[in-house]
Amino acid sequence: HTHKQTREREREKEEDKGREQVHENVYLQENKEVQEKERGQEREQERVREKVNEKVKPQEKDREKEQEAVQVQVYEKVQQQEREQVQEKEQVNETVHEHEKVNDKVQHQEKGRQKLRE
Repeated sequence: HTHKQTREREREKEEDKGREQVHENVYLQENKEVQEKERGQEREQERVREKVNEKVKPQEKDREKEQEAVQVQVYEKVQQQEREQVQEKEQVNETVHEHEKVNDKVQHQEKGRQKLRE
């Protein structure tokens, strides 16, 4: 009786192991399929990214060219403003110099008059 029960239990254990193995195999197979599907999606996303990049790159180059052109324009404008400022300073300096010459002349004349008075 006990011997029979023991054999029965061992058989049930074997069946349980067998079922677990089947579950394990199904799980591994499903997992493998999921991973392959994910890899397939990743490859598809990569292809889409590459296509997008091919379209975007020329646009980026255009944008870079535009930015460069703008930078050049800004640089030239700054240079122009700096030249104008230098010219203005030179003009101011010349004007000041003219005034100083006039002032010297006037002072010289004043001194001359003073000498004449004395």
